[in-house]
Amino acid sequence: VGKVNDKTGVKYDEDTFQPKDFNENDVAPGLVLIPGGTFMMGGGEKDIESSKDNRARQATVSSFFMDETEIANVDWKLFLYDVLNGDGGETRFEELYPDTNVWRRDLAFNDPIAETYYRHPAFNMYPVVGVNWYQANEYCKWRTTKVNEAILEDDEEGITYPSYRLPTEAEWEYAARGLQESEVYSWEGKSLRNSKGRFRANFKRGRGDYAGWRGGDGNHMTDGYMITAPVREFWPNDFGLYNMSGNVAEWTQDTYR
Repeated sequence: VGKVNDKTGVKYDEDTFQPKDFNENDVAPGLVLIPGGTFMMGGGEKDIESSKDNRARQATVSSFFMDETEIANVDWKLFLYDVLNGDGGETRFEELYPDTNVWRRDLAFNDPIAETYYRHPAFNMYPVVGVNWYQANEYCKWRTTKVNEAILEDDEEGITYPSYRLPTEAEWEYAARGLQESEVYSWEGKSLRNSKGRFRANFKRGRGDYAGWRGGDGNHMTDGYMITAPVREFWPNDFGLYNMSGNVAEWTQDTYR
């Protein structure tokens, strides 16, 4: 900005006003830059029930940052550990604990998954499930605090990052498409397999087929996972984002209408 204000001729100094020089921050931990653009939002699949609630329309989004992966169990455990040992205590901890009963269904024996998926360290890098919209937003607030605390520890006058938040529906769809405007999935083409016959994402192979058995002959009959897959499994889309098709549902900031 120079040493003199170009609108008044007033010199900048410590006795009056000294603007802070700004050097661009590094990208915040875990994030990927998504360049903004215009795309056709919605549509992409046949409206079999004629609900007409997903008509294609043009949408424009500004550039934004988005997490490279889904939030993993280990990320949520760190969050709750900090809550439990902070001002929130046990009450706040219980409010933010994920619902492990989401695995249970009538006449289905999923109890082992319900008991171990969040708690067992083998699932640390699997996406957290059973988290509601309120809890997801609380995680964003906590993450904002922790990331900026680290900056201010090194420099009391450091430039902090803007608040973390959930993406809007338009931002999420734009990021998920990965510049593949008219495709059903987050890659080019309608095949669930790549050129080598391997699944591109965590899907059920057919109606009710969740078994995830790869097959000993290397033919990769399914994606290889009975339930969810680790957050860095399979291939990222053209924006470098993992699991934007398949695996688990993800929250957005705005309400679906």
